[in-house]
Amino acid sequence: MAIAHEEITRVVPAVRTQPIRAASAHSAGLLLAAAGWAAMVLMWTTGSAELFGHDQHGVPIPLAVFLFLTGWSFMIAAMMLPSSLPALRRLDGDAAENMIAPGGVRFLAGYFLGWAAFGAVAYIGDMVLHQLAHSLPWLEARPWVIGGGVAIFAGVSELIGRTPPPEFPVVAKPTAAFDLGKTHAIDRIRRCWPLMLFAMAVGMASAVWMVGLTLVMLLELRPKASWALRLIGLALVGMGIAILAHPAWAPILLSESLGWRPL
Repeated sequence: MAIAHEEITRVVPAVRTQPIRAASAHSAGLLLAAAGWAAMVLMWTTGSAELFGHDQHGVPIPLAVFLFLTGWSFMIAAMMLPSSLPALRRLDGDAAENMIAPGGVRFLAGYFLGWAAFGAVAYIGDMVLHQLAHSLPWLEARPWVIGGGVAIFAGVSELIGRTPPPEFPVVAKPTAAFDLGKTHAIDRIRRCWPLMLFAMAVGMASAVWMVGLTLVMLLELRPKASWALRLIGLALVGMGIAILAHPAWAPILLSESLGWRPL
């Protein structure tokens, strides 16, 4: 017996689209972001955030790098992944349109690989900066100069502004999601690296800075938020100048409770 045309149109789309809905890249991103914040809260409540920071003492270098990149990945998941959720939602939409799997795992693997590479470079740069500071008695006696300088640098970058984000390409096959994740991470690094250096300078031990910088990252991708970002940049520059002009204010603005540590 022939099957009615209406029955075919009801059955076939359901069979083809069901796997796509089951593998949502956006849902995976939400879960990872929530896991990142859960890990950060655990670090803050147990007092172990310093162990995963960039300023460990008495820890072998390989272990120190591993611990830092672990903590860095948690921080990226908590602070940066929320601002990348629109890209994951677009990935789901392209997958549904092209009847392919979203490739969320591949995208997120490429995304975190890109950020891990940047974190490794930043960690090496921090080690070099520490060695330079220890070799210069004037700088070693004035650790607030680095904190104030990084705040000014991050603020100036916000005052200058950002170029519009590139158009998110259409994903025609799941295997392209890994490269797309790396490309998206590189674009976020290009737009946010001064702020990320500031985040690294104040450390991940500060819940206040973590929440505040996460909100800034969310504003970075909003076209109508330029004025707000420039106000934030002005505030960072003012804070940096205040630290340089009045070193006694450094423990207040970048205090131990906010993640600041002397060299």
